[in-house]
Amino acid sequence: MTAEQLFPIEDLSQRETELLSAMASGLSRKDIASEMRISTSTYDGYRKSIRQKLRIKSQVDWGHVLIQLIDEKKIEDKRQNENDRTGT
Repeated sequence: MTAEQLFPIEDLSQRETELLSAMASGLSRKDIASEMRISTSTYDGYRKSIRQKLRIKSQVDWGHVLIQLIDEKKIEDKRQNENDRTGT
C-alpha cells in the first residue's frame, strides 16, 4: 500500500490543505492560526478534521502525512518548472 492510499490528501478542503502546508513548514500552532487569520480553536478544529479524514492515529502518521505533502509539493513544483521551460 502506498502513502497516497493511506493518506488521501486530495480529500481535504482548501483550508485544511493550507493548514497542513503550514504545519509542514514547521510553524507553531499559534503562528499558523495568526497567519491564517483564525483562532487557535479553529486551528484545533481543522487539525481534528484532517486527522479524521486521513485516519491519522499517531504522531508517526502525522509525520508521514507531512512528508507526503512535501513530496507532492516538490513533484508539483518540478512539473510547473518543466512547463514554464517548455511553454506549456
